[in-house]
Amino acid sequence: MDSRFADLRLDCAAKVAALVDAIRSIPPELSPRRRARTQAIREQIYHGYERPLAKARGASRVLNVYEEDRAWSDAAADLVLSRGAKRGTKQFARDHVVEIESIVEELFDRPRNPADTADLLDKALVTCTVLTAEHALLGKVPSNFVGWDRYTNAGIKYRTSLNAD
Repeated sequence: MDSRFADLRLDCAAKVAALVDAIRSIPPELSPRRRARTQAIREQIYHGYERPLAKARGASRVLNVYEEDRAWSDAAADLVLSRGAKRGTKQFARDHVVEIESIVEELFDRPRNPADTADLLDKALVTCTVLTAEHALLGKVPSNFVGWDRYTNAGIKYRTSLNAD
């Protein structure tokens, strides 16, 4: 992560860590269901960590949602670059290369300070914009395939950013 954003990165990670710790501290009999806690942490990761850092680095977005400087499937990139992408349609999906549920579970594994939380998120939060149909294919990949191996198994080629070949 760019050193210009070190303080923001730690502030954002502290919010994620605080929410995880708060949910972890709820007695099991009162604790929200796994799906609810995962959703809460997932929202905090996106709105409290990913978006502020993307905004700080000046990330350009396609259709006001998908970041140009993140990975794209070749098919999704080709659709955008050919000007075939239409706002308000469900042509694209933002896929977590390392599935978000496993990131949330790793956060719940043990208490982390903001620096450790930021390190984990920086390492694990890799997203790729794909076509909706490709996202469905990724959902059918056997669970023993993780990370970019899911893409290989689904036959999806990708690039490091919208404009990279």
